[in-house]
Amino acid sequence: MPTLAESIATFLAKADAGEIVNRKTGRAGRFPKSRRDPILSNVRAAVRHALIPMHGDRCLSDAELEATEMAPLFASLPDVAYLGAVERSDPGKERSNVRLFVSVVTGRDAVTERKPADPSRVLPPFEPLYEALVRDAEATGLRRNYPAALLRFQDLLLANGVADPTVIPDDFDAVMAMGARVGRSRSRVHYELGAYRKAADLLGAADLPRCYEVVTPRGQGIRGLPDHPELLRRAGVATNPLDLTPLDMVKALAPKLGAAVEEVTNAGRHAGLSPAWERSLADTASWIVASLIRLQESHGQAREIALPTLTWYALWTHRVAVQITGTTTERDDQLAELLGESAAPVEMQPLMRRLADISARRSYEHSPLTLKNPAHEDDEVPVYTEKLMQQVEIAFMIAHRFFGTTLLQKSPEKWVPARVAYEELTGHMETYNKPRHLVGRKAKGKLVLTWPQLVCLGLPYLRRRALHLEAQVQERRARLGHLESRESQKLVDDFHNAVRDYVTTAVLADDSLRVKNYSGAIAGEHVVVTPIRDARGRWVGVSEIRTRFSGLDEHEVSLKVDTRGTTPNERERRLSPGIVDHRLFHVFWTEGRARALVRAGVLPDVQAFDPADDGYAVWVTPRPSERQRTAAGWRGHMSTDSLSEIFGRSLHAIVRDVLRMNVPDYDDPALTEEYRAIFSAHYVRLLVGNYFGGVLGDWTTACVRTNDSEATLRKHYVHISAAMNERMHRRGPENPRWFNSVIARMLELRDGDDWDAFWDAFDPDRPDAALPQLETGPTAAERRRRRRAA
Repeated sequence: MPTLAESIATFLAKADAGEIVNRKTGRAGRFPKSRRDPILSNVRAAVRHALIPMHGDRCLSDAELEATEMAPLFASLPDVAYLGAVERSDPGKERSNVRLFVSVVTGRDAVTERKPADPSRVLPPFEPLYEALVRDAEATGLRRNYPAALLRFQDLLLANGVADPTVIPDDFDAVMAMGARVGRSRSRVHYELGAYRKAADLLGAADLPRCYEVVTPRGQGIRGLPDHPELLRRAGVATNPLDLTPLDMVKALAPKLGAAVEEVTNAGRHAGLSPAWERSLADTASWIVASLIRLQESHGQAREIALPTLTWYALWTHRVAVQITGTTTERDDQLAELLGESAAPVEMQPLMRRLADISARRSYEHSPLTLKNPAHEDDEVPVYTEKLMQQVEIAFMIAHRFFGTTLLQKSPEKWVPARVAYEELTGHMETYNKPRHLVGRKAKGKLVLTWPQLVCLGLPYLRRRALHLEAQVQERRARLGHLESRESQKLVDDFHNAVRDYVTTAVLADDSLRVKNYSGAIAGEHVVVTPIRDARGRWVGVSEIRTRFSGLDEHEVSLKVDTRGTTPNERERRLSPGIVDHRLFHVFWTEGRARALVRAGVLPDVQAFDPADDGYAVWVTPRPSERQRTAAGWRGHMSTDSLSEIFGRSLHAIVRDVLRMNVPDYDDPALTEEYRAIFSAHYVRLLVGNYFGGVLGDWTTACVRTNDSEATLRKHYVHISAAMNERMHRRGPENPRWFNSVIARMLELRDGDDWDAFWDAFDPDRPDAALPQLETGPTAAERRRRRRAA
C-alpha cells in the first residue's frame, strides 16, 4: 500500500511528465508548478484531519505523516478536505485539489468512479465487519455488493471524524446528517447503513450501535413521541422499542385500551378481516395514546385522565372543561358575577373532542392537501383531515364492538350518552369543515388518457419497444454466436425489462384489480397459463391466460371480503390476446421470471426453472430486501410499491412519448404535485370505471373487471369531467369511443384471431381498417421479414 510520501512522489512524477489530465479539456499536458504546492498543502492538511479520529489531536511529526498508508484514506479524502476546511475561505477549492491528487495517484476519480471492494481500503477497526460480509456473500451468493457498501459507509464516517464503529453515534438522524454533509442522498446512506447493520448482526456484536430510526417525526402515534422509549421504560418495558408493535406499546402505556383493541382484533381475525383492518385498529389506538400524552404535556401535568385506567367508554363520556377563546360579552361578565367564576367562557367537551382538536394541526401539516383559504391555517384547528375523521370513526367502532351492544342491552343509560357524544363530534367536524375547502386531492379531473388510448395506443408502443430490443438481441446472437459478454447480458436484461413493463401494463389494463392482488400472485394459483408444447413436451408458447382470485386467499393477495352474503368473493377471468400479447407473455413467464428468480436467490440457475412445476411469484423482484427474503412463504414476490412504479413509469412514457403531453419527468417532485396518484397502478381502475361505466354505461363489465360494486365505482372511480365530455365530440383517438369496434372484438376472445398481424397493420387514425387482418393476416415468417426490414 502506498504511503503519503510515495503518493506525493507519484503525483510529482506525473506532473513532470505532463501526464496529468485536465478535467475540463480531457487532455494531458504541462502541469503548472505554481499549482503543485497548494495541492500538496491541501492534501497534507486533509490527511492530518483524517488521522485525528485515530491519533487524537496529537500533532504528528512530518515523518509520521509521510509514513501514513493511504489506501484506506483515498476514497474519503476529498470529503475530509472539504469538511476540515468549512470554516476557511474556500473549502470547495481544497476538495477539488485533493480530488485531483487522488485521481492522479490512483488513476481513479475519487468522486465519480465506483471504487472496488479492495481489502486494502479497510481500516483495522472495520476489518471484522468487512470479513463477515465477504464470508456471507461467498456462502450465500447474495448481497455481494454489501462489502463495497460497508466501505462507502466507512468513508462517510471517516470524513465526519469517526474511524471506529464502536463510537458511531447511535442516532439515525445524526448518521443521516453525516451523509448530508458530504452530499449523499438519504436512500444511499440508508443502504450503506443496512450493510453495516448486517455485518454487525453476522458478528453477533450486540455492543455495536445499530442507529435505528426509533422516532418517526411525522408519525401521529406513539412512535412520533420523541421520548417514547423513556415512557416505555418507565412503564416497565425492557424490550427494544423497535421490536414492539403499535399494539404492544398501547398495551404497555394504556393497558385497558390495549386489552380492548386486542379482543376486538382477535374477533375480527376469526371473522376473516384483513391485516390492514387490524393495523388500522392498532394505529388508531396508538394515535389516541399519543394524543393523550400530548394533551397532558400541553397542560404541564397529567391532569385529564390516567392512561393505565383509561377505557374506551371514557373517551366519549369523560368530559373536560375547555376555555373558549375570544372576547367576553356582557352576558359572560354578569354570569361570572352571579356564579362567582371567571368571565372567560368555558365549555365541557368529551375527551375525544379534545384529542381530535389537539391532533388537527399536526394532521393537517402532514397532509398532502392544503387549505384553499390560507387564513384558516392560523386557526387553532385548521381543519379536520379525512384521516383524523377516520380515526375518530374507528375509535368509536372499537368501543361499539367491545361493549356497545352489551351496554345497550343491560344499561342503555350508560351507552346512549357515548353514542350521542360520537354523533355530536362527527356532526361538529363536518360542520366545521364546510367553509374549509382542501385542495390538492388526487387529480381525477386530469384524465391524462382514456382506457381505449392505453390499450390501443400505449400497449402497442410498449410492445414495439420490446420487439425492437428482441431484434437487437437476436442480431447480436447471430453476429457473435453467443450472449456471454457483459454488454450482451445488459442488452438481454433491457429486453426482459421491456417485456416485463409491457406485460405488467397489459395485464393490469385488462384485469384491473388492485395492485396487491398481482404483487402477491402465485403462478398456477392466481395466474394460470395453458401452454403450447412441442413434440418433446417443452413449452414453446401460451394459448390461454386466466386470473383466479378469491376473498379466501391469503391476505396479501385476496380480494375484498364480501360482507353482503355467505358465499366467498371469487373472480376468474380470461385475459384477451388482443390486449396481452401471448408470445411476449410467454417470454416474460419462462425467461424473464427465471432470470429474476436466480438473481433473487430463489433458484440456483436459469436451467433449474421448470414452467410445469412453477409455484413462484408471478412478478419477481431480482433485488429483494432482507425482510422479503426472510419472510415466511416468500416466493420471490415483488412489493406493491415496486409493481405500481413499473406501471406508473410505463404510463408516464405513454403519456409523454405517445400522446405528446408536456408532463414533468417521472422523478420530478412537480409530477407528484400536479398529478398526484395518477402515475400509479391504482389509476387503471379509474380508467376502467370511466370507460366501461361512464362512457359505455356497461356497469356489469366495469364491476367484473374491478371486482367492485356499481355504487363504489360511481363514487370513487368515475369522473366524467368537462374535458372528458369535450373529448367525446372530437374525431380521432382522443374520443373515448374511437376504438369501440376494436375493443368489442378484443372482448369476444375469438381463438383464431391473429392479433400479431392486427397490431402490425394497425393505424390509430383508421382503427377498423386492420380488423380484417385478424382472420387473414400474414404468416409468422412474413411478419418476421417485415420487422427486420423495418
